[in-house]
Amino acid sequence: MGEYVAATVAGVFSLEDGLKLIAHRGRLMQQLPGGGEMLAVMASFQKVNELIAPYKEKVAIAAINGPESVVISGESEAIGKLKNSLEAQGIKTKQLQVSHAFHSAMMEPMLAEFEAVANQITYNQLSISLISNITGSLADNRIATANYWVNHVCQPVKFAQSMETLHLEGYEVFLEIGSKPILLGMGRQCLPEGVGVWLPSLRFGQEDWQLLLHSLGELYVAGVKVDWLGFDRDYSRRKVVLPTYPFQRQRYWLYVRSFLTARFI
Repeated sequence: MGEYVAATVAGVFSLEDGLKLIAHRGRLMQQLPGGGEMLAVMASFQKVNELIAPYKEKVAIAAINGPESVVISGESEAIGKLKNSLEAQGIKTKQLQVSHAFHSAMMEPMLAEFEAVANQITYNQLSISLISNITGSLADNRIATANYWVNHVCQPVKFAQSMETLHLEGYEVFLEIGSKPILLGMGRQCLPEGVGVWLPSLRFGQEDWQLLLHSLGELYVAGVKVDWLGFDRDYSRRKVVLPTYPFQRQRYWLYVRSFLTARFI
């Protein structure tokens, strides 16, 4: 859903239209029958793609989150068989707590109604650059169409490729906007070791304001331009004028000697 927020910020559609899309998307998904599951698999895309080949009609790759992190989605029975098969081969898996098999063919029954809603939206061209999660590259004019957002429902999320694109574009500072900084760890796995500044906006168990201030400070150190006037607008602080030249240095041996003498007396 983060791409809906990004598209709103990038001017693809208004906040009202973005909310309309996401609300109808959620409503239509929840109306779908259950019987679907999602499973995180600690293996490469190539390996997982081979393993799910016999189940292609019932299971799909839902997300590629890293070099060794893939999520599969589909019918519960098929997911269960794959889970047993994967674990028998020593491949780690984790069952995701979800209501439906998102980003799979099990979402197709909602597409026609969602397309009708998507066609009511006013779309605009991008005002700032945006990485498409379904292509993993810089978004083009297609993101400003109803067809893009309809395909978005079933297509896999190419998070790893999106991170690689950001890196190739020269981005080195990554700020996650969210209550749990899960994507920071995933993002690190996608880029070479030691690359990037990784900052959270919120973290469970830590004081919100202190963490925000820390990340703001790190952004400033990394060269990000900060609107300090806007930051201080709600506070009764005032700027203190300091000299722009080094202070003149003078020796004060007399005072030091008197102080020492007084101490020893």
